[in-house]
Amino acid sequence: MDLRSAMLDDGETIGYLKKMANSLRDEMMQHQNWVFDGNFKNFENPPLLQFFLTHLLFGRHVHKVSGMRNDEIDKTVHAACQFLTQNTRSEASVKEE
Repeated sequence: MDLRSAMLDDGETIGYLKKMANSLRDEMMQHQNWVFDGNFKNFENPPLLQFFLTHLLFGRHVHKVSGMRNDEIDKTVHAACQFLTQNTRSEASVKEE
């Protein structure tokens, strides 16, 4: 049995991932009212999404990094948050396709 099959058989893990995904999606949907006005100065990343992506992409010790590496982490996470938030679709728009 491969790792993916083993994880899919673990109902508790899948349940936890679904709950987390729903929480992140709800937070992103609340940011759908933001409108691009020529820059991203008024765009604030959804806090839970930013926390999740930071730890997903860079690990739990990321807060111990400083200087240039920290700036690169911030840029990467910010870009990922923008992309995910802008491309999140409502249930209605998904059903229309």
